[in-house]
Amino acid sequence: MNVSEKPLAAAPVTLVRAFGAVSGTLLVAGIVIGSGVFKKIVPLAQSGLSEGWILAAWVVTGFVTLCGALNLSGMASLTEESGGVYEYLRLSFGNFASFLFGWTDFAIIGSASVAALAFIFAQSVNALLPLPNPLQD
Repeated sequence: MNVSEKPLAAAPVTLVRAFGAVSGTLLVAGIVIGSGVFKKIVPLAQSGLSEGWILAAWVVTGFVTLCGALNLSGMASLTEESGGVYEYLRLSFGNFASFLFGWTDFAIIGSASVAALAFIFAQSVNALLPLPNPLQD
């Protein structure tokens, strides 16, 4: 390269906003319903509650989930930065709150969520294809 030649400045890389309010809401609702519906109906039915109360519990939970999804989509419209909930907490409450959330999510929330989903998945697969327990006598 000649000394007088300057390299071309690269265009800033931006994230593509592929999820809108509707698709984000449906994604969150699908994850919540999909991970809980198969393991929560039986204990609720065994508790003696009527069908109406069980459906009411699911409707209330669905409404709370919808409010959370709409809240996150509203926060996403306030910033161009990436980072998800970390960024939204940083904007709302400052760096310290987002720092605490980041480490809590890493150490507890994220790993516990993945472990719970893996446990539910393993139970569901084991109900279809029972595997012997190698530790059982």
